[in-house]
Amino acid sequence: MTASRKAPQRGVALLGAVLLAAIATVLAVAWLDRLHGFAGRTGAMLEEGQADLYVAGMEAWAVATLRRDRQLGAVDHLGEDWARPARTLPVPGGTVAGTLVDLQGRFNLNTLVAGGQANPAAIALFKRLLLRLELPAVRPEAVVDWIDPDSVALPGGGEDAFYLRAEPPYRPANAPLASVQELRGIAGVDGAALARLASQVTALPEQTVVNVNTASPLLLEVLSGAGGGEALARRRLQSPFASPQDWIAAAPGTPEEMRGLVGVGSDFFLLETTVTVGRSEWHYQTELWRKGERVLVWRRTRRMETDDRLVGPSSGG
Repeated sequence: MTASRKAPQRGVALLGAVLLAAIATVLAVAWLDRLHGFAGRTGAMLEEGQADLYVAGMEAWAVATLRRDRQLGAVDHLGEDWARPARTLPVPGGTVAGTLVDLQGRFNLNTLVAGGQANPAAIALFKRLLLRLELPAVRPEAVVDWIDPDSVALPGGGEDAFYLRAEPPYRPANAPLASVQELRGIAGVDGAALARLASQVTALPEQTVVNVNTASPLLLEVLSGAGGGEALARRRLQSPFASPQDWIAAAPGTPEEMRGLVGVGSDFFLLETTVTVGRSEWHYQTELWRKGERVLVWRRTRRMETDDRLVGPSSGG
């Protein structure tokens, strides 16, 4: 075979070798990329597992604290152990911090309907709160119609005939609110209104009173029927209200119809926990229901953030 015929053959063989090397490199890179992704997912799962364990520890602390608190008496106030500010504690791989909040220091929207019927006292309180928050577009009657079991619309409210005209159409729940966020489905409640209401209202599974020992100064002002919410808040720090009658003595302007909505004890609490593990930060909200000596985890939600900020929400029970 002449040199001129061997040269093309050597060129073809060299090209084939180069192509094989290139294919092997691509496969190796793809394999390493998959391995890296698998390792990343495994690391994220391990971090999530750590966070869940730390939150379980915080929940155990909250349950024990609330049980012990009930043994000390039926009055709940901001001077008790459960109400102390959060402290950030070091844990293997990160930090954890938790705070307990009294959900009965807020107005329970589900009290707007009692026994399947509109509750005039709760409606009066909610109207005063909306007026104080400058939310004229939010109508108590619309919230009542969303919660009550019938299909008869109140003046200013709305039932199926109203919501089925929406795009896309939908129906009111005709059941107690599962969460405050459900308000967004109700006529007149936009994102801005929900943001203003969020710290003052809650949605609990039972009829409850407002604990005047933990309510915000704004809500105290609404309940008192006059100004002086800040003064009432300062007064309770010195001497917590021992009974609804104690509150009435301090706030005699409380409307007669709303006095039955005043209380000094609580059964529903929110544990807010922040866990940092590696580059991830987990935010948990655990709702706790105290029934006598028992304390139950009623609901738990969470979201995760990383250095790249919000990743996404998730929930567990």
